[in-house]
Amino acid sequence: MAFGLWYVPVPDEPAYYCQKLREQFCNILAPNYERVFHITVFVVGFCGADDFGQVDLAEQIKALARLNLPPFELSFSSLGTFDNSLHIKINPHFVFDDIRQTLSATHQEISPAVYVPHITLGFYQDNYPMADILDIIQTNQVAPKTFLVDKLIFGTYVPTQPQGKLSCEYQLLLSGV
Repeated sequence: MAFGLWYVPVPDEPAYYCQKLREQFCNILAPNYERVFHITVFVVGFCGADDFGQVDLAEQIKALARLNLPPFELSFSSLGTFDNSLHIKINPHFVFDDIRQTLSATHQEISPAVYVPHITLGFYQDNYPMADILDIIQTNQVAPKTFLVDKLIFGTYVPTQPQGKLSCEYQLLLSGV
């Protein structure tokens, strides 16, 4: 069974920067992280007949198409942390609210109560004291990067492989016309 989500892919140049940051923090991040760099926008959960099926996906695609979103820019903010991972925070953008509201009207999201747009750099390889992680974050700056978002992707991954590959199942090109 697969786990599904809508995400924004990170283009090559900022993805290269993310890879360099991942390498910089290889002493605290678990090896073998295979996910493409992305920004999760909405988590649908398990894909299957009872949870989220093809009919649900088709409904979400139609709802997103009705939004008629034009391409938009996003930018890096700073390093951040969750309990299990290091990430780059993304500056807030109103379009995330529009997309998330549209998707939640068709299917209940499986996610934390508060949405934080971010790019995961990797999971921690150990349970480090939060003070140590916060120290790392405060002493390392993120270079200002801005990039164009011209598509949303519905993708899946194998839930037993939390660092595994993210497969693209559907691409919605943003044209705003």
